[in-house]
Amino acid sequence: MKDAARFFKVLADEARHLARLKHAGLVTDRKDGLWSHYALRPADDGLANTHLALLRRSLADTPDAAALLKTLHGWLNGKDRSVACARGVACVANATKKKTTTRQRKAAR
Repeated sequence: MKDAARFFKVLADEARHLARLKHAGLVTDRKDGLWSHYALRPADDGLANTHLALLRRSLADTPDAAALLKTLHGWLNGKDRSVACARGVACVANATKKKTTTRQRKAAR
């Protein structure tokens, strides 16, 4: 019962800070230099799975959901061209060409 109370308390928080979601076990993170990348973590129990599915459906039905997703994807694509995101799919890094250093360019001459 304590887990259920913590789950609903985190979802009720209007600020919904990522650290709180991580501490509650709803998201995972990985560090990449100065960046932290977060992803939804599959829920461990039926209660959380049921309520998260209901939350997804409810949020998808809001009038401004499509516009918000479009804005978010536009921002993400403009922010970092080495990351590709698609609706319903996790973001993945594109292969990028390594930059050559000044020393490498001089050695090639």
